Amino acid sequence: MLSRVEANQDTQDAATLRELRDQYPHLHIGTQFYGAARIWEARGHDGHPWLVASDDLARFRRALNQS
Repeated sequence: MLSRVEANQDTQDAATLRELRDQYPHLHIGTQFYGAARIWEARGHDGHPWLVASDDLARFRRALNQS
């Protein structure tokens, strides 16, 4: 069962994903877990990597904005 903090984080992450997907419709944006780290990633819709994944959301947003 998720703790209240984990559930709140999941809700925030879902809202962030919706926002990013609306801003960058040409990309498939998602998250993956590697160990305990949540990794943000963006891929072209053809499945090829478009951007290096990042575990830092602020750095990930900056990279998207530079495109």
